[in-house]
Amino acid sequence: MPRLLKKFGDVTFMEKAQIWLVFLKLPFSLTWKFLTAKFSVHSRYKTWRHNLGEGAFRSIALSIPQMQYVMGGRSTLVCYKEWSIKRKLAVTIEEIQGEDARLMWIGDKRVDRVIYYLHGGGYALPLQPYALSFWRHVQEELGKQGVKVGVVILKLLWVSCSTSAKPLLIKHIYRLALIPDAPFPTILRQAVKGLQLLLDDGVKAENLQLSGDSAGGNLVLQVLSHILHPLDNVPTVNCGPIKGAYLMSPWISFQDENRTHAAREATDVIGSKLSSNSENTCYEMYPLRSRRISKSSMLR
Repeated sequence: MPRLLKKFGDVTFMEKAQIWLVFLKLPFSLTWKFLTAKFSVHSRYKTWRHNLGEGAFRSIALSIPQMQYVMGGRSTLVCYKEWSIKRKLAVTIEEIQGEDARLMWIGDKRVDRVIYYLHGGGYALPLQPYALSFWRHVQEELGKQGVKVGVVILKLLWVSCSTSAKPLLIKHIYRLALIPDAPFPTILRQAVKGLQLLLDDGVKAENLQLSGDSAGGNLVLQVLSHILHPLDNVPTVNCGPIKGAYLMSPWISFQDENRTHAAREATDVIGSKLSSNSENTCYEMYPLRSRRISKSSMLR
């Protein structure tokens, strides 16, 4: 039975002590990163802000279990509401029936042309403000060209599905009771239901584009694969051809067949350890043979 959390961010004293230890060491590791950056072929052309940002993320992400380093962070819903209010945009949220998931619109809802965005974060982190700012910028630039488009974001229910002794939390839960075993295809089912809700609201498939970065790109591929080859325990999607899909640095495989993570372990901001943690958190109860999207099946 997985260890379940009573409340979001509920950690033990020892886990809190580990957090403080990591942050105490952080200034020293970042100082070393700053001093050695100009001698590294991977870092010399990046700004000092870029190098320090990557160094801080890598140090924290590799040292603190996911549940801990999001402790105290804002949920996707809070992030969206605060960002929208700050920019004096409408807060437009739609419930997805049967799921603790929602669709969140950047500005006013419109159904003539729509970008359906699935955010990244390794299936471990919530939506970040910069993603909202990026898509608002895209929306505004398209508007300058006479192309009015609605941008809608899927807010997921995140559940803990790790059987590890260390708590791994996928964001964001505030309920007292969690589903003890909600691995794949929970998130896929929510993404598919979000897509179906858009279609039911009058969005035409030929005017709909899917987009996702990192794990969100992985989820876009899952949705497309499901449309072509439906899974028994996920609702089917009845629609014509979708206008397109944009994958931004997508997380395509969990297996590292080309050994790219291993070869760049010392410099990769993500690293194989963090990728492995994210995989095990959400997919450990699903057969290994199904953790990879088959290129041949996608092309059939």
